[in-house]
Amino acid sequence: MSHIAFPPLSTSVFDGSFAIPAPPRLHRATAPLEPLWREAMRWSLVALSASLVAGEVVLWWVAG
Repeated sequence: MSHIAFPPLSTSVFDGSFAIPAPPRLHRATAPLEPLWREAMRWSLVALSASLVAGEVVLWWVAG
């Protein structure tokens, strides 16, 4: 059986240059939650309205 020989690892390779930096703080994280809640409700209403219209169109198409 053959083995692959790797050179010994030096400590200078792992001197902290591979450290993962901390994520930057996002501006939205400090924003109040009320506008995000309102935007979510607005998109929910848009999706509900689109679903209702699509259902009415299909019923009109099938029945007509």
